[in-house]
Amino acid sequence: NSRENANTYFKSPNTKTERDSETNAPLKETSLVLDYQNMNPGQEVGVTRLFETDKKNLASYKSLKMEIHYVTKADKVPVRFAMQFGSGSLDGSSDYYEWSFRPVKYECSSSEREQDCHEQNWLNNAFAMNVADFSDLKQGRHPPFVEPVVKNLGGDREEQIKLVGNPSVSSIDWMRFVIIADSNASPADLKGTFWIDDLRLSDMDTEWGYAARTSAQVN
Repeated sequence: NSRENANTYFKSPNTKTERDSETNAPLKETSLVLDYQNMNPGQEVGVTRLFETDKKNLASYKSLKMEIHYVTKADKVPVRFAMQFGSGSLDGSSDYYEWSFRPVKYECSSSEREQDCHEQNWLNNAFAMNVADFSDLKQGRHPPFVEPVVKNLGGDREEQIKLVGNPSVSSIDWMRFVIIADSNASPADLKGTFWIDDLRLSDMDTEWGYAARTSAQVN
């Protein structure tokens, strides 16, 4: 966070600085931390947030955005990062949407300012997607919805959106962040850190939008 880790943590330039209403002093800025290590090629690990008694309705919002920062010492990025959101039993849920991409790792030369490099990494990995793009994956489908629908968005980040089962953007009761190791990755390379911040919805009152104020680790 921006206090205890003031010399090593730099927030995304897309994230507004929140201030105390009385003193105008900047408030502590904290990202969700996802550390991964000791993974096997092809393995998936993740963390989940549940909305047990307060299902979320995304249908009235135009877009979903999130800030992502990524560090690894691997020469070549060996993972994909995914965000999933859906409904039903978490352990056995077969109804969800997914966005995934190949992240850009943090790099900084001796001639560059560290803060500038961190800010550029946030920008390189920023996520923004229209909610309708997920809903549109349902067009032309017919029951029993056995096969996932996958849409490749292309680009250097290899972005992809997926529909599994028959979820609804108007009834979301869980969200998950997933790290997916490449099947041909070297186990020695499967170590890194993601910072996740400022998950938000736009074009409506932000009753659900939030910036992560907790931390977690995935080993």
